[in-house]
Amino acid sequence: MDDKISPTESFGVTLFLDNKNPLDLKGLTIRIQSDIPEFEQAVTVDLPPLGKKTVDFSVVPNKHQQPKKYTLFFVFERDGQTVKIIEREIEILPLQPPFTVEVSSNTVFLKTVYAVAVTNPGNVKNTQDILVPVSLLDSLMATGNEDVQKDEEGQRYVVWKRTLSPAESVTVEYVTNYRLVLYALLLILLFAGFYLSVRSPIAVT
Repeated sequence: MDDKISPTESFGVTLFLDNKNPLDLKGLTIRIQSDIPEFEQAVTVDLPPLGKKTVDFSVVPNKHQQPKKYTLFFVFERDGQTVKIIEREIEILPLQPPFTVEVSSNTVFLKTVYAVAVTNPGNVKNTQDILVPVSLLDSLMATGNEDVQKDEEGQRYVVWKRTLSPAESVTVEYVTNYRLVLYALLLILLFAGFYLSVRSPIAVT
């Protein structure tokens, strides 16, 4: 088996059993014991005298398992008695993938509220920038964001910086409000209409 484990990938454990005794080992139970619950498994095999057998385990780790070294114990039991214990040390590797981002929106009369759900899919605490692409006009009308940035290709983003623990999720919001633009246009039109209606005429002779 590999001793360095990525928590996002399943891995196999193969035991090669060689009974060098004339004893018929029927009902031999092999258990994996560990501090990691996903690793704990058990299988029962029959190992004939001077016989050989291969036993395979398939393990799917928790993708948010804390990265550090762990010890696996392969315990061989028969008739309620422990026959043999084999120790194997493994290391769960740290993962720092990009945060997953899902955006939903709700629009009511020229005002749109965007909810940005962010999750840390890794197994270590991590700080990253959350970027949501927006148009030039939306970036001018956006409120509730910490920053607006533009990349080399001219694409604009609303940006937040967040620190999340493994599997932790957070929701941030920003709003694009075009009502102010509409109100400003209406105010200009009303002022223009009022001016045209009350201005004094000039007669030139």
